[in-house]
Amino acid sequence: MRRVLIATLLALSVLPSAASEKAALSKAGVLGTWAMDCSQPPSTSNYYMDYAVDSDGTATETQRTGSSSVRRIRNTEVIGSQSLLYSYFDEDGEQLSILTFRDGDRKKSWWSVGKEGTAYIIDGKFVPGGNSVPWFNKCK
Repeated sequence: MRRVLIATLLALSVLPSAASEKAALSKAGVLGTWAMDCSQPPSTSNYYMDYAVDSDGTATETQRTGSSSVRRIRNTEVIGSQSLLYSYFDEDGEQLSILTFRDGDRKKSWWSVGKEGTAYIIDGKFVPGGNSVPWFNKCK
């Protein structure tokens, strides 16, 4: 946990360019569409996540559950061969930092903290409650 916090502080201390955002998302292999179940449509029980970089260089994460929520991605940093650390800003301006873990064609959020230091996910489990964060599969 301590290494994750140190990596987060280091990653967030640098503001990368849009080109480096695209490069990091590409290197981490997360660009495109991910879903809990790609064979079913988006719903409140089957989240879809779309990762893209617009023509102006803006990196985004769009959560689809029947309706869509677009978040701007910043401060991307590839950590090792299976993890990506980034911050996103939701439509209300709330900033969260996320560490995702990728295992081949599936990924899950491993750690998440809000701007004020509130932990939402620790070791792949939601806080509070301890329920496991679901895996998302890369949709073809």
